[in-house]
Amino acid sequence: MSRKLPIAETALEAILFAMRQTLPTLRVAWLPGLVTIALFGLGIYLFSMAFPGLFDGLIAAGEAAEAQGTLAEDQVLEIIRSHIDGVQPLFAGLGGLALLAAWAAILPISVLIYRVAAGDVAMPGGIFYWRWGAHETWFLVTYVVYVILLQVVTGAIGLGGEWAIQHFAQSGDVTLRWVPMIVGPVTLVVTLWVVLRTILIPAAAAVEGKMNVVSATLATGGNVFRLLGSLILLCLLLVVSLLAFGILMFILSLLLGTIDMAVGDETAGGLILSIVSAVLLVGLSVYAYIAVQLVSLGWAGMAWAALRKDNVKPCGDGAPGEGAVCEV
Repeated sequence: MSRKLPIAETALEAILFAMRQTLPTLRVAWLPGLVTIALFGLGIYLFSMAFPGLFDGLIAAGEAAEAQGTLAEDQVLEIIRSHIDGVQPLFAGLGGLALLAAWAAILPISVLIYRVAAGDVAMPGGIFYWRWGAHETWFLVTYVVYVILLQVVTGAIGLGGEWAIQHFAQSGDVTLRWVPMIVGPVTLVVTLWVVLRTILIPAAAAVEGKMNVVSATLATGGNVFRLLGSLILLCLLLVVSLLAFGILMFILSLLLGTIDMAVGDETAGGLILSIVSAVLLVGLSVYAYIAVQLVSLGWAGMAWAALRKDNVKPCGDGAPGEGAVCEV
């Protein structure tokens, strides 16, 4: 008999986990984060060199969409293609490698968050963390396999739905005219079911340090509606939290702007205040971004900890999200 996922508890704990662990994550992940940003920027720059005129095409497509209201996908692609002047394969390959390196630079932090959320390890001390071991390797391998399999399965479901619609629409049997009308919703439901049944595969690989696609899929048996309900509740809680954070940012911006006007932009105090205000607002934005990522990773780690077969934490006791007594 499969375990049951606590719907509300898992969603709420994911929000609280993000609030507790954002600053500790910043403490240990600042350097890998900066490396990731630098490599990502390098990758984008190399891609711009690989496809001369790409950015001009994107700008032109955006302006055309703004002028006409909406554009079909093929129209957007045609506008972009018309601005691209040849392709440089070398820069394209280097850009791809830079983007892969950016992902690899931050991957150990993602694995760490999964494990901390599952209660298997504690957040490490110090001001730097980066390691590559069995957990990171198996997470990488499993994630690649997971993405490929998910694309193949959901793609096959979509193609099957399209075939069924065309087949019954062209059959000429008036008694089957209702079939194409339900194929779309059925395809959507089946796709959602597949996604929910396999959603914990990456978290399971990160926490257990091995490829366990089958066991991670079996663990979600009987929990599809619970997973869906928990995710919906999580999204609602996240929206409320972000709205509250946005209101706080707005009030803070107004307050800082009022003080800045009172002090004056041309004074030394006004210049210092402007710099402090910019740093503060950027810092809060970074904090919010990291917190959102922790909500997603934390929810998956906690859900796996609740549903895995043995439900035993190898490092000792400790509630999911609090971290167990062992070190990484």
